[in-house]
Amino acid sequence: MGAQQKEQPHQKNGVGDKMNARVENPFLAEALAIARRGWPVFPCSPSAGKGGKRPLVPGESAPGAKDGGFHLATTDEAQINAWWRRWPKALIGVPTGVRVGAFVVDLDPRVDAAGAMLSDLERFCGGDLGSIDGETGEILMPAIAETQSGGLHLWFALPVEDIGNRSGLFVNAAKDIDGFVDAFPAIAAHVDIRGTGGYVIVPPSVMANGNAYRWLAAPGERRAGEFAPDRAPRPSPGRNAARDAAGPVISIFPGNFRSRCACSNRTWDRTTAVWPVA
Repeated sequence: MGAQQKEQPHQKNGVGDKMNARVENPFLAEALAIARRGWPVFPCSPSAGKGGKRPLVPGESAPGAKDGGFHLATTDEAQINAWWRRWPKALIGVPTGVRVGAFVVDLDPRVDAAGAMLSDLERFCGGDLGSIDGETGEILMPAIAETQSGGLHLWFALPVEDIGNRSGLFVNAAKDIDGFVDAFPAIAAHVDIRGTGGYVIVPPSVMANGNAYRWLAAPGERRAGEFAPDRAPRPSPGRNAARDAAGPVISIFPGNFRSRCACSNRTWDRTTAVWPVA
């Protein structure tokens, strides 16, 4: 008899291969994609109760130390992988302000629906939230995310001057300007700014109760396709390293909001900029 053939090692079948294949975590995948655009990210709690949306990383060692919490946001892929391996369902947090070259207008639908708030904000700003690309003349609109509560996050380019956080953006206007509440009832309260020193949760993050964040108009989408040849293009807002690193993702955020809408405690006038415009 011939020599017996050596038994071959057991081969996994297709089903076994699929079962053993690593399932990609969509939150990790998006966190990495965001970081590759130049936005630093960090993990936040998906809890729908107390502590929800707070950073999962260690907090600051002392108030103002800036060595913990959202200050730990990074674009380092090894660290991002480590975080989402530890907390695979973590929400994706992004710091706002100078680190990404953008600020966020937060419409919180506690009283009025987000759609009504957006409509009033557009009317307050002169009819729309767009601005003109200084190079192409194209009308650009802000990126918009729907939040887990049904609110809206509107992303705008950071102007030359820094913008910090502000709660109740139109509270003073509602108190001090006759007719403001009657003209713009949906934005008299619950409109906030998230700028330097703040952060927001970005899509496709999902809370533990199933409520999700989603882009209605994602960064990088050129949606309008309209041009305004009869309107003189104006220079883009001042650049900084974070915005330059992010490239076209940040550059599509219009700076028009800051030139049409008062965002300080100064006299409220919807046609006057509180930040000087060259």
